[in-house]
Amino acid sequence: MKVRTTLHPRGARHATLVTACWLLGASALLGLVAAVITITALASAEGAAELAESIRATPEALEGELDIETLVSIAQATAIGVQVLMAVLTLAVIVWIILALRAGRGYIRIVLSVLAVLQAFATLSAPSALTVANLVLVATAVVLSWLPPSSHYIAATSRRRRDERQPHLSPTP
Repeated sequence: MKVRTTLHPRGARHATLVTACWLLGASALLGLVAAVITITALASAEGAAELAESIRATPEALEGELDIETLVSIAQATAIGVQVLMAVLTLAVIVWIILALRAGRGYIRIVLSVLAVLQAFATLSAPSALTVANLVLVATAVVLSWLPPSSHYIAATSRRRRDERQPHLSPTP
């Protein structure tokens, strides 16, 4: 008995590309975990004490009409808001990269590579277990996305898209 296999309409994605997408998804989850940890630390009593110490170390900050508790509350709210915004934007960018990579968009590997280099610099400036683990996930995804099987899928998908847009440029069989 012959078994029929069903392929994706644009061709089968190679395991390297699928794995790269899963690694990027894991990276997004790890980033969300890091954001929750940071937000929890900022909202804690210890976080408030560190912010108060920072504010006291800046004499100009205490010259205004606001007392230290109000300044700490404002700093906490601002830092938490920025952290939430960054987490949401990062998640959106990773989802966009995953979708574009799965769709075989060639440009996305360049975007991913550039963002990975920027992430490497950020990790070197403030290394932690989470940032290093996240960098390893992203770097592995970059390598997998540039391997020959991934490149073949992206090239074939790009050709197919081009041929669908401009059938007169397609070679005749």
